Amino acid sequence: MGKGDQKTRRGKLFSGSFGVLRPRKKNRPFSVVTTTKKTASEAEKPKAASKPKADPKPKPEPVAEETKTILEEVESIVEKVKEKAEAIAEKVEEKAEAIAEKVEEKVEPVVEKVRDKAEDLVDKVEEKVEAVAEKVKEKVEARSAAKKTAPKKPAAKKETAKKEPPKEEA
Repeated sequence: MGKGDQKTRRGKLFSGSFGVLRPRKKNRPFSVVTTTKKTASEAEKPKAASKPKADPKPKPEPVAEETKTILEEVESIVEKVKEKAEAIAEKVEEKAEAIAEKVEEKVEPVVEKVRDKAEDLVDKVEEKVEAVAEKVKEKVEARSAAKKTAPKKPAAKKETAKKEPPKEEA
């Protein structure tokens, strides 16, 4: 299986042939290139009469005019969009105000009820605080009256312990 073997890939590559074992790719176009040298007589022959040149292509008109028209169209579109946006904003604002009014109508009675209940609770708490304060005053008066009537016991004299100065160790 060297370069001389016509049945192997290496042999096909070496000899430059294609075969059953090394088929060509189907998607590539196959073309045969042939080169021929011109003879001296062909090289000396004058060329056939050249065709007259066509008129050069006309230059396109300046783009400025086109851009102006496009800018005008864009500006008109922008104006229309602004108008529509403002109209939508007004509608949204009106709807928001309507919703706020509805919410306010529904919340207002609830707020009134809460205020009334809060006032009732404050009144009840004040009454209870006053009742507790009266009871405390009565108890304080009862204790002070009991202390006034009870004989006072002489206070026991407290002996103060003499403190000894700390001994210094030498």
